Amino acid sequence: MKKKFLFILVVLLIVTGCGSKKENDTNTNEEVKEPPKNEEKVKYIVDPNSKTRPFAIMINCHNGALPQAGLQDAYVVYELMVEGGITRMMALFKDIDSDKIGSIRSARMQYLDYALENNAIYIHAGGAPDALANIPALGINDIDVDGVYGNRDTSLNRSWEHTLFANTNTLKQAMSDKGIASESDTPNILKYSPTSFDFSKYESINANNISIKYSDYRTSNYVYDESKKVYLRSMNDVPNTDLVTNKQYEVKNIIVYGVNYTTYTYSGYYGYQRIDNIGTGEGYYISEGKAIPITWQKNDRASQTIYKIKETNEDLVVNNGNTYIQIYPINQPMNTYMLNNREVLTEKSKGYIQKSQEGIDKKVKENNTSINNTSINIKEINKERFELFWKEYPKKVNKFKSEEWFNKNSLTDEQFDLIMTKLKKFKDTTDWKKDNGKYIPYPITWLNQKRWEDEVITISESNNPNNIVKYSDEWWNKLGSDSND
Repeated sequence: MKKKFLFILVVLLIVTGCGSKKENDTNTNEEVKEPPKNEEKVKYIVDPNSKTRPFAIMINCHNGALPQAGLQDAYVVYELMVEGGITRMMALFKDIDSDKIGSIRSARMQYLDYALENNAIYIHAGGAPDALANIPALGINDIDVDGVYGNRDTSLNRSWEHTLFANTNTLKQAMSDKGIASESDTPNILKYSPTSFDFSKYESINANNISIKYSDYRTSNYVYDESKKVYLRSMNDVPNTDLVTNKQYEVKNIIVYGVNYTTYTYSGYYGYQRIDNIGTGEGYYISEGKAIPITWQKNDRASQTIYKIKETNEDLVVNNGNTYIQIYPINQPMNTYMLNNREVLTEKSKGYIQKSQEGIDKKVKENNTSINNTSINIKEINKERFELFWKEYPKKVNKFKSEEWFNKNSLTDEQFDLIMTKLKKFKDTTDWKKDNGKYIPYPITWLNQKRWEDEVITISESNNPNNIVKYSDEWWNKLGSDSND
């Protein structure tokens, strides 16, 4: 057969030598007792009969947020690109207790389809405006943990936005508080084999070293550990370790494929990504040092992605263990793959059939910005951001200084997202609502003092007025002065 394997952004360093097929040792003269064919006795990574709905938790991959916590307890992890060339993960947890998961970041559109197809409870901290609008529109149950259901680890030497964590017990309590159903009949996204996957049945290639390039900023790496029969995960060739255990994350299965990413503007927010994941395409299933070509198919936003072995069109049944699903941008011009140290340009269209994604309106498509962030006018970005901030801020005093602040400070997308999220929370506190907003600080003061990094519990998030953020009148009067601080 023709080996039409590498159309995707993957480094598969070929190791010489092929594994031989294992012959069954049969002896008709001896009575051989076969083990009972009862798959229920196998301890699967996730119970195939469980009706528990999973948590789909947004995990920060920013360099300033490393190391992460809790990923060793996830049975499936999705990694996709977000703005600025960085990636973010969405990790699925089911029927397991985990004490520390995170750090947790905000919602993005490209993850909602995968939360939806798993009928998962979507866990996030704020989010982009279109994502927040789509969560209820799609009927997704969600929990925003930037409040009573999350906790800040202030002992970490990292920026405030990278300190938010959660645990499964608190999330279960949140489900109870919000009346979210805990069970469903939605099957697991993957089927698991009770025995080791037999790569000898298919045309496979050796895959001991894997590199998946999302952008110049982020590459995900895997190196196969023969003794453990797992892959050791790294990011940009730096070991991806756990905050609590300090151990490098181990991965049993890798599914990797490319889709078209679109960079777009939404309500003045620049650089966001949407993906064309409705249709069919090709990719790889990788496990135990081997890789075989697969196909994927997703009919609509709610339907589950179907993975099949390309050679035989059989349903893919993966090895029992955790799986990282790497969905990278197939259409980015920078992306290449290497085979035997030979660099080859990515074949953008080979085996890739796409239908237009439902729900992406025409206006958004017409407002696409360049993939190259350097082509975006920084002044224009700052102006758009300021206008959004000014529209939202309830005390409109000293507009010039506030706009000047945005021009002087080069905010990341994550920082601006945090500012807007926290601003909405502050607006719902008793101190900002009382006496017709008398104690709301001037916007320039709020920005200069980085009040958007403060922890705040809103009225709607607390039944205990004593838990609501509150400051003395003297303190508020000081903030309300027109200072240049």
